[in-house]
Amino acid sequence: MEEIQEAVVWNSCCLRTDKRAVVYLSQIGFAFCVLGFSCTMLVVSKGDCEQSSPYFSLISFLLGKLLSSVVDTKN
Repeated sequence: MEEIQEAVVWNSCCLRTDKRAVVYLSQIGFAFCVLGFSCTMLVVSKGDCEQSSPYFSLISFLLGKLLSSVVDTKN
């Protein structure tokens, strides 16, 4: 059986926040940075398939990871 974990609160001198919220926002921020970088490199590559293929892979991987948590397959 799964145990329900208690919410962990992080405290600092001027901020009190939930650990899960910080981790989630950090992951989303990192994913958007990688997506932005990949899109920029696609524009810079000017349609050269040799240079742009790794960035298409990065974009499709990240979108798959982000959308897999949205789509519920247990219906």
